[in-house]
Amino acid sequence: LRQTGTSNTGNPIYQGPYTGTDGPPYGNNSIPTSRRLFDQPEYIVNANITYNNPDWGTAATLSVFSQSEVLTAVGSGSDLSADQYAAAYYQLDLTFSQEITEGLVMSFRVTNITDSERGIVYDQSLLNGTYSRQTYKVGQTYSLSMKYTF
Repeated sequence: LRQTGTSNTGNPIYQGPYTGTDGPPYGNNSIPTSRRLFDQPEYIVNANITYNNPDWGTAATLSVFSQSEVLTAVGSGSDLSADQYAAAYYQLDLTFSQEITEGLVMSFRVTNITDSERGIVYDQSLLNGTYSRQTYKVGQTYSLSMKYTF
């Protein structure tokens, strides 16, 4: 981080992280000559396991979604600020449905069961270590529904 001034209470104000001579001792002077495509993950994975028993009218699906880091902000060459990425994350979802009577189905769904942490991180290849700009959780979603087909 680079000190850019002091607040009205006398505390230092920092910006960054930066690389290069104006940055902290763990910075470097190399501006990347290539980088991943903007707003494109390196990988996306979707997988699910489904149990279906038509005799009982029962179905259950456990699904997982995973995504690599995504370039969201390109660092500036003027002050050598580091690129920013949406951090890699995964999400686990569960869906269960049960036929109550002929034509009447009750469904229950939980989205983001593990409430995995998400965030924005700075480019690790330019800094020694991982520095988070922001971390957050999106929370879980629950739904219950009834459907009648005639």
